[in-house]
Amino acid sequence: MRRVEKNDPDAICEMGTRCYAVDDYAGALSILQRQLHWVVRKHIINYPPCIIMEQVLRRIGKKEVYHLEEATLKGHPKARHNLACDEHDHGSVDKAIKHFIIAAGQGYEGSLELLKEFYQEGKIRKEVLASALRAYQAAVDATKSRQRQAIEGDLMHRAMLAELVRTYPNRE
Repeated sequence: MRRVEKNDPDAICEMGTRCYAVDDYAGALSILQRQLHWVVRKHIINYPPCIIMEQVLRRIGKKEVYHLEEATLKGHPKARHNLACDEHDHGSVDKAIKHFIIAAGQGYEGSLELLKEFYQEGKIRKEVLASALRAYQAAVDATKSRQRQAIEGDLMHRAMLAELVRTYPNRE
C-alpha cells in the first residue's frame, strides 16, 4: 500500500489487478487510470494489465446499459434519452430515434431538440417530428394544473419572504 501511495507503477498495476480479481471493477478502473501510460508500456512487456483495463471498461459499460434499460422500463425519460444516445453511438440510428420519440413523448426536452436536429439533417420526416412535438406538448400540458400552479405560487411567496427576512433582519 505504501508503494501505491508513492505512485510506484508496478504497485499500482498490481493493486488494479487485485481489485479486478475480487470483482471491484470500478476500483480497478480508477487505480489503473492513475497510471494509464504505464499500463500501456507494460502491455508491450506483459499482456494482462491492458486486457484487464479493456475488460473493466466493457463490464462497466454493460452495467450502465443494464441500469439504463431498467430505468427506461420504469418510465424515466432521461434514462430513455441516455439509452437512445448509447444506441446512436453504437450505430443503431433507427432504434435511437424511436427512443428519442418516446422520451420526447414523456416530456424530455433534450430528446425533442435532438429530433429537431435529426429533421434538419434529413434523418426523420416532418410528420415524425410533428408527432413527437405534439406528444411532448401533451406531456408538458399534463404536468400543469391549478393545484400545481397554486403550490408553485405559494412556494415563490415563501421564498420571497425568506429573502426579505435575510435581507432585513429583525432589529431590536
